[in-house]
Amino acid sequence: MGPCRSWNRITMASEADRSKQSQVIDHHQCMAANLPQELIDAIVDYIWDDKPSLSCCAAVCRAFRARSRSLLFSSIVLSDAATCRRLHDNILTAIPDVASLVHRLEIVDPIPKDPRHHLDDTWIASSEWLPATIQLLAPHLRHIALTSEGYHYQNHDFTHVFHWRKASAELKGALLGAFSSKDMVSVELSGIVIDSCQGLFELLVGSSVKTLALPLFWHAIPGCVTRPPILPPHSRPQPQSLSVRLSDCLVNYMLSPYVAIDICHVRDLTLKVPGNFSPEIRPAATKLFLTMGNTVEKLVVEENIYFGYIPEVFQLTHCQNLKVVQFITTVYTMDNSYWTYLSRMLETIAPDNHMEEVLIKADLYSTGNLGNVSEWLDWGDLDEILTQPRMSYLKSVRIELSIWGQVNNHVDDWVRKGLPALQKNGVHVKMQSLSR
Repeated sequence: MGPCRSWNRITMASEADRSKQSQVIDHHQCMAANLPQELIDAIVDYIWDDKPSLSCCAAVCRAFRARSRSLLFSSIVLSDAATCRRLHDNILTAIPDVASLVHRLEIVDPIPKDPRHHLDDTWIASSEWLPATIQLLAPHLRHIALTSEGYHYQNHDFTHVFHWRKASAELKGALLGAFSSKDMVSVELSGIVIDSCQGLFELLVGSSVKTLALPLFWHAIPGCVTRPPILPPHSRPQPQSLSVRLSDCLVNYMLSPYVAIDICHVRDLTLKVPGNFSPEIRPAATKLFLTMGNTVEKLVVEENIYFGYIPEVFQLTHCQNLKVVQFITTVYTMDNSYWTYLSRMLETIAPDNHMEEVLIKADLYSTGNLGNVSEWLDWGDLDEILTQPRMSYLKSVRIELSIWGQVNNHVDDWVRKGLPALQKNGVHVKMQSLSR
């Protein structure tokens, strides 16, 4: 009876109603034509009388409209082979226009539940659909990230990581094609094993990338071999934003005449300093600033500070156009060494600098109940450095502290009273503490 009554209502409708009904039907047919066939079959066969499910399908229909597709498919994250296969077979192949909407691709190989896997057990290396998927997306990509969350043991033993040398020719070709895409803006490579620093940077030769992030990578063999570049200098990428994890060989390579990227255009520089970074290589790392000239405007330094140890500072004398400096630090100490380290580094800034903002984000680890917080939150030197005439352009200072362990209840008061001279000079000071 239900279908008959519905049919009678339609046949008895006025001409205007039929015209309107026809438009609605045409509209839904147009949307249905853009839907995956699996979804259409499910609606017709199983959920035609399920109102909540039909409401969800209506939302999906709207998402597949032309004006909504760009938002739905602008960024894609692939974290397993099954997802990659479904994307390739059910969307990119069935609806080819979708590929032109994807501008950001993140390929992630997460740590498995049992991390002690064989080297080649990464889905990135074993997926037969990933190369084809990358090739379909590459012409329109602007951002690509490849992250392998593996382990590195001693004697160059790796577990569950992406080894570039052992990747298939199809996968290498697809990735290199994506890196050199004319619209590519940013590339991030993390957790991969490469033969050398030069081999890593040569993957990007010919790329127009403006943002390059290399937060973590390993060498497959000891040492780092540097040889003359194969391609002409004009093919070297010229990133404006560079994030690297420092190592002895990386610093030596970037200071060599054979470096495969042009670092003279970097404005935004992030240096990740590992715990095993050799103290004697710090002066060499400082030479990077001399090589980059006056282009660096923002510097971020991420590192760990250990008990009673004040590392040699990075000399910032050559960063005359530096406007923002940020320190992201995990501090394993209960003395004033960390603040002394920051003060010494800021003191190396050139007198004719343009520093406008200083950001300090520190995780402070303590091992016991400290009677007087002022013993390890003494910012007298820092306050003095930041109020010198050379800091005449300084507008704001922000300090965020995460304090671990037991501390007294006056830490918030001490944080609010910190840097009194700086606040007196009219500089906006924001301090925040969080006890964990």
